[in-house]
Amino acid sequence: MLLPRDGLCAAASGRYEFPGFDAYIAALAWPDRDDIAALALTLGILCFAVASAVLFLRTRRHLAAVEAAAGDEALASKAAIDRAANPRRLAGGSRRA
Repeated sequence: MLLPRDGLCAAASGRYEFPGFDAYIAALAWPDRDDIAALALTLGILCFAVASAVLFLRTRRHLAAVEAAAGDEALASKAAIDRAANPRRLAGGSRRA
């Protein structure tokens, strides 16, 4: 059990003093206007960077899917053109006229 040196309980004394605690409280005092503006600007830039990165990755994924679909469609079109141009190959026979 941890007790202060004089043997009194922390609840009985009303407040327990931490060494250097007042320095932390003084450092966390309400910032002035310049600090608030700098913080808002920094947070705005950070939010913009995150949103831009997310949108970039979503667009990149979407364009990869569109490119894959376009490649499949190009292969299908090329196969259709080949079938239309050479009907004998599909018939399986080698008809000679």
